[in-house]
Amino acid sequence: MRGMLSPSLMCADMLNLQRELETLDSLSVDYVHLDFMDNKFVPNITLDASLIRAVKPVLKNMKRDIHIMAYAPQQYFERMDIGEGDIVSVHYEACDDLHDVLAEIRARGAKAFIAISPDTSVEVIYEYAKNNEPAHAGNYNFINETMPDAGKCKVHIATGFINFSGIALTE
Repeated sequence: MRGMLSPSLMCADMLNLQRELETLDSLSVDYVHLDFMDNKFVPNITLDASLIRAVKPVLKNMKRDIHIMAYAPQQYFERMDIGEGDIVSVHYEACDDLHDVLAEIRARGAKAFIAISPDTSVEVIYEYAKNNEPAHAGNYNFINETMPDAGKCKVHIATGFINFSGIALTE
């Protein structure tokens, strides 16, 4: 399996967003990474749900890789138009019923990923690994200290795919 490229939209020129997306799309980029933060779960605000929705029809070859850093993430699914081809990461720590949230993502035709914050023990996702739930561990910036957890997860994730803060580890 080859690695996949998912540049972050936060690095784009927002005044020329459509042109930036079209350029990435023409370069055979696999996904565009879209961070959504609500200023409650994490102390930042980034892309608005309506912008994440607006990006979808512009993409011809790329898919959306949506990382939702917000409490009760399912409240944003409709506004973001979560659906076929999307990858959606939600935080273990932000969900009252993670199983239900993951099921709703899958029911919309998207791939459901579990995200954990750097201070959360990686062991919390092991029960989900038994159900073949892909995992995303880390935070906004790559944190070198999380790499030992990659090895721990690798043993438990049956899908063979783990995304550590933008670094994908595959078999």
